[in-house]
Amino acid sequence: VYEVCTDHLDHIQNLIGYFKSKGMHNIAYVGPTPKCRADRRLEAFKNAMAFHNYELNENFIVQSTFNNNEICESIKELFTNDVCKPDAIIAGSPRFGMLAMKTCHMLNIKIPDEVGIVAIGSSKYFDIIYPSLSSIELPLYNMGLKAAQMFLEIIKGGDVEKIAVLPSEIIVRESM
Repeated sequence: VYEVCTDHLDHIQNLIGYFKSKGMHNIAYVGPTPKCRADRRLEAFKNAMAFHNYELNENFIVQSTFNNNEICESIKELFTNDVCKPDAIIAGSPRFGMLAMKTCHMLNIKIPDEVGIVAIGSSKYFDIIYPSLSSIELPLYNMGLKAAQMFLEIIKGGDVEKIAVLPSEIIVRESM
């Protein structure tokens, strides 16, 4: 099986390092329940937290279906704990990022003053919502192009690497 992917560990590690430099220590992950073992985002989050010597708070890991109301309720639960609330959220998808922002607005939590939010993935709406949503931009076009190139090389009988890893980029906007 051939694969074209990004290095989730690298970009999540860099993102947590950025949060650390800003004094943010209580970092939550909210994302979809993985549909397959190939979804490495949560695993990368856990490894990146360990890399930065952060204690992993299992209460700060929220996985949900794609039902908007369920997602918002799950995110609300992050902020109902009187002991410790997240000061940063990494959203496993654009949808989870926008719903995290919506939930924070509903709870009158100021973004980015009280919580920073970053979504993995991109959306044309990130620049027009307020505050604009920071993201880890995945090179989806280039991933598709690389997959097509690999496929054509396989058809020609050429030698192809099993895994191609492409870089991603942290786009800092107003939400962090």
